[in-house]
Amino acid sequence: MGKRQSKKRSPELIRYTDLSQRAAPENKFRVVAINNKDRQAWDYGVYSSYTAAKRIIDDVPDPACSFYIHNSINKVMGSSRG
Repeated sequence: MGKRQSKKRSPELIRYTDLSQRAAPENKFRVVAINNKDRQAWDYGVYSSYTAAKRIIDDVPDPACSFYIHNSINKVMGSSRG
């Protein structure tokens, strides 16, 4: 049996005004990207550990965006700029 490959999920475009309501589920971490110039935001997904979420923002997929890690009470736990 080969290693199971995980499918990389495409980021979901979300309403810029809905950011305050994008908290992660309990004991999870959500990665959100924001392009302030274009007033667009993307949900990059929910991760089971801070380390997994941090890997996403450490290797910035889009240099035009700022990336944020949110916990379940919508507190910013980490950020990165492109």
